[in-house]
Amino acid sequence: MIENYNLFLLVCGIAFLLGALFPIIFKRTPISLPMLQVSFGLLMGYWWTTLSFLDPMNNGLIIEKLTEIVVLVSLVGAGIKIDTKLSWQLWRPTVRLLLITMPIGIFAMAVLGYYAFGLSLGAAILLGAVLAPTDPVLASSIQVGPPNTGREDTPRFTLTSEAGLNDGLAFPFVYLAIKIAEAFSQGNSFTLEMLWSWFTHDVLWKLVLAGGGDCRW
Repeated sequence: MIENYNLFLLVCGIAFLLGALFPIIFKRTPISLPMLQVSFGLLMGYWWTTLSFLDPMNNGLIIEKLTEIVVLVSLVGAGIKIDTKLSWQLWRPTVRLLLITMPIGIFAMAVLGYYAFGLSLGAAILLGAVLAPTDPVLASSIQVGPPNTGREDTPRFTLTSEAGLNDGLAFPFVYLAIKIAEAFSQGNSFTLEMLWSWFTHDVLWKLVLAGGGDCRW
């Protein structure tokens, strides 16, 4: 990491410069900032995979901590935008997205990964848990406005609130994928007892009693 420190700063500088100049250069185009950032990340991953500081195997801890910081900043940014009062009538669409739509999305993606892409059961569930939650950064262009501006319409508020809460609800399914992969790697089958242990420990205990949201266990 140290030997590529200057190159790392260059990459970060380009990303920050892109974010600063975007409103000026692409103001009248149908291109959003997340589209450019994702494209920049794809190019980085395709052409610069040989750089040691981008290798998660050699610098896994550093990349993990940087990723956590980015996630926390993006989630806090989504949370402070919300001005809507805490009431069941206003938050009901968010609850439906979290407790109904997202599990259905995870299940559908897992079925697609298992039967269409030929993934293992654990990998298919992990794919669904990763892709089902709405990303608060990529959805920022259609979220609510700055804090204390008011007048939040239901679709924008629902998307913003769901994007800030869904990561924590997806984590139990990530742990389910890990448990299934561990069982299969040891030559065992995933039993109902293991499923019940996952539901009581990773869903009820860690999610409900720990407060849910985007906590990290």
